[in-house]
Amino acid sequence: MSVNKIVTKVDGIINKTIDFNDLKAGLAAGAHTITVEAYNGSTLISTQTRNITIVEVGYHPMYQAKLDYATANSIPTPTTQASHDFYNQRISDFDTNGGLAKSDVILDFEGDADISFKLICYKRLVQCISYGGLIWDTLGAEGNGTNAYIDTLFVPSTDGVNYTLNNAGFIWSAKKGVKGSILFGAQTGAGGGGIVRFEPKTTGITSFISLNSSGNTSTNNFTQIGVNSFNRLDVSNLIVKGASDYTFGSTASSEPTNSIYILAASNGAAANAPFGYSTEKFGFFAIGGSYAAVHNAVLTGL
Repeated sequence: MSVNKIVTKVDGIINKTIDFNDLKAGLAAGAHTITVEAYNGSTLISTQTRNITIVEVGYHPMYQAKLDYATANSIPTPTTQASHDFYNQRISDFDTNGGLAKSDVILDFEGDADISFKLICYKRLVQCISYGGLIWDTLGAEGNGTNAYIDTLFVPSTDGVNYTLNNAGFIWSAKKGVKGSILFGAQTGAGGGGIVRFEPKTTGITSFISLNSSGNTSTNNFTQIGVNSFNRLDVSNLIVKGASDYTFGSTASSEPTNSIYILAASNGAAANAPFGYSTEKFGFFAIGGSYAAVHNAVLTGL
């Protein structure tokens, strides 16, 4: 049996310990030989040698790609290992739990990274655009109800891969549970089809929910704090998942032909001018195919 630790004692009490495993700290990846030599004065008495291999632990490919994009575009990257670990674990969990494969847009607004870094989409490696007086902190991006929103630069009718007419979805973590305003959306024109709109209201007031349709209303009082998803299951049905699940009949008509906004909605009839500014705070936000099947699993990572 090889030696992996040397202990010295004074009066039976440990006063010094040399643990070979501790010597790994700071070593580069690869093979190394650790040698411990015992001397009596200048005379070598004994030698213990152990071969070790340091395995390089890399980041999730999506996080590494985001870091590379940021560096190439002079966007500040996280400054601490703890911050890197936070973001890397989030996208790793989202992948493991099935969310990444269903997504076309993935945004993480939480943590202590620079705002410009938070606005980089994992899936497309583009930097989304923020407008107005957005409020940023480690919990996410918060609207001011007046002029603040984020343009995802994602146009469903042309950019959708996982997002299609009859299989589409949004999944997000909400920090405040705001009702009474549009949380996200896009509207092709003043009316007709091509509307995405999620506007939850309080009990007794009709909510406005639409996903690739001409419009749909509901009297449900949606629970918004925590992880929620809004999904088109097929040509005829929608489901909102959160603390409770709500299923609705709604016929798909067409996908929006302008960009999805977060904390507001774009309006194709007015050159994409936003409307319906919200005061919600989002931590994580993704767009893609329906997340209904992976919603519960994704909860564990967000």
